[in-house]
Amino acid sequence: MSRIFKTIAIISFAAIVIVAGFGLSIWQAYRAIPPITDQGLAYTFGVQLALNSEHVHAIWEGKEPEIVFRSRQFDNNNKYTWQKATLRRPGQCLDLTDSKGAPATLSKLCAVPDKLEIDDKDFAFEVDAEKAISIGVTNKPLSGNRIKPRGAMFGVEGHIGIGTRLETALDFHVELTASGVNLADVDAVPIDPQGEDEGDEEVGGCGKPSLATMRLPIVLSFMPAVPARLCRFRAKAGGRILSLIQYQRGLMRHSRVTTIVQCSALLNWMLRFDQPTDFGGCIGADWNKREAMEVDVVMFTISGVRRTGVFR
Repeated sequence: MSRIFKTIAIISFAAIVIVAGFGLSIWQAYRAIPPITDQGLAYTFGVQLALNSEHVHAIWEGKEPEIVFRSRQFDNNNKYTWQKATLRRPGQCLDLTDSKGAPATLSKLCAVPDKLEIDDKDFAFEVDAEKAISIGVTNKPLSGNRIKPRGAMFGVEGHIGIGTRLETALDFHVELTASGVNLADVDAVPIDPQGEDEGDEEVGGCGKPSLATMRLPIVLSFMPAVPARLCRFRAKAGGRILSLIQYQRGLMRHSRVTTIVQCSALLNWMLRFDQPTDFGGCIGADWNKREAMEVDVVMFTISGVRRTGVFR
């Protein structure tokens, strides 16, 4: 019996050492990225849930639908999309200087990365005897046979601002949907040649999704690859470029530190052959999962393809 206890003790000690070593490596990688102090960051994203007509019929019949959103090139089912939350980092976080250029005190609202505000309106529907679907969005008690289903994470749409004053900040319009990280569609035969354009096509738009590996720090090479794609956006004025990675959240989702390190690793991998850019970042979510509204946003300044600082 004592030999069994010794074996368990050795295994437990080894596990503690491995976890501690992993944590230390992640922390060192995080500390090696300097914080950005000369520019501010703000953003507002509408967080969209959705279901398609096939999902709605399944739910009406009491079934649990399997949800994987596909672009209209591969799926001609109607999509019902509604905004269920807003992810916000307020515009005050851009005001690093006053109107005369003197340093300003940053708002206390900027002490946290962002805030998720849940909308009280819900999608509701009913299906009649002929299987016709009647839909609506409401915050009132339901009438008739209508039901409020749990939607699945579908997309984000909004704006990212970077600068030292709200009035003069760079403005990037960003729109991403769950179909963009669907690996099954990469080699699928389209049923409709008309695709759904995301990203700014004039500067490269969005690439195809792939399983993205993480190499640095070296401990991340033991982590599972995640579905991800690279999208490029251009500021409304000034022509500055933002390279943004959309990815499926995974094991690194549990803290701001691990999220920043993961984003840095994904940028390191996916920008290695890309054009020089001005800013880089990541938007991670539990795409396709029902009532999963948490969204991770990380932004970096970039020189060429090298990260030079992170908005913490």
